[in-house]
Order: sequence, then structure tokens, then C-alpha cells
Amino acid sequence: MLLPLYDAAGKPFPAGYYQRVKDKLVKEFGGVTVYTQSPASGLWKDDDQNIVKDRIIIYEVMAGRSDQAFWHKYKKQLQSKFNQDEIIIRQLEVGLL
Repeated sequence: MLLPLYDAAGKPFPAGYYQRVKDKLVKEFGGVTVYTQSPASGLWKDDDQNIVKDRIIIYEVMAGRSDQAFWHKYKKQLQSKFNQDEIIIRQLEVGLL
């Protein structure tokens, strides 16, 4: 999951937002990895073809099964909380060695 650090005006979101996400994922899945030391930078073109920059934190959860209903509902909640048109949540099938 990729979450923005700043709102559209460049103001940082409260730290509590990220703590609540971490707590929720630990509760639901028993653990989470949060990449916070070096926030990633994203670039994309908006509808007017302007380059938009963003700084993000990455949350990673490993689970034995995918609960699609949970993720769709939680994604909508996060989009509202962070005032985003889209929150990226990726799902990958991974095998462990």
C-alpha cells in the first residue's frame, strides 16, 4: 500500500494517521512492515499533463489469503481519510523459500 506524506497543499498528514494504519494492519493480519526511513518519491502526469510529485510511505502485509472485501472497504476509508482520488494497494502472489 502506498500512502502519501503530504496533502495537495503540501501540508504533512498527522503522524496519528500512519499509526492507526499500522495498528489496523497488525490487528487484521498479525503484522506489517512499514518503509519509513527513506520515503519514496513518485511522479505522474495529471489530467492537464502537469507533472505531479508525491512522497509516500510503503506498507507491506503478508497474508495466507486475500480478503478482497476488507481491502476494497479499507481502500475507500483511506482515500477519504487522506483526501485522495486513488490510494494504490497492490496484491502480489509470493512464494517463500
